Amino acid sequence: MLRLLSIAFRDGGWAMWAIFAFGLVGMAVAARFCWRGQRSLLDSVRWLIVALIASGCSGFLIDLHAVMQYSTVGLDKIHGAQTGVTADQRAYAVLEGLNESLYCLSSAFLFIVTIAFLVAVGHGRSPQAVVQATHSSGLERLAG
Repeated sequence: MLRLLSIAFRDGGWAMWAIFAFGLVGMAVAARFCWRGQRSLLDSVRWLIVALIASGCSGFLIDLHAVMQYSTVGLDKIHGAQTGVTADQRAYAVLEGLNESLYCLSSAFLFIVTIAFLVAVGHGRSPQAVVQATHSSGLERLAG
């Protein structure tokens, strides 16, 4: 498991640090909301999710930019103008780079799904949800 995490960090690039920082803080705030049901925490959760999306997308785009530059200019420098680079070599470089770039998006969205789950559980446990359920059942008894 830790080996896969180290591969994700290496392949995803420097943006993975921001993704994991925002993700861990977001999970902690969402867990606190889940445990206590404090509505004031939801604004922080929303902005941390925005930061996660921005970090994941920017990391993906920066990595993709590096991949495109390598597949065009970098491969030519490595192999030299005499031998040339085949289309298969370029396609392989692009696909491998795309695979590495996707670590940013997948890590960010994995955190977002976990945060959303904790918030959903917190909404079910929050005191306001219990009060609303109590009032609605009381109203149904009065109406029935």
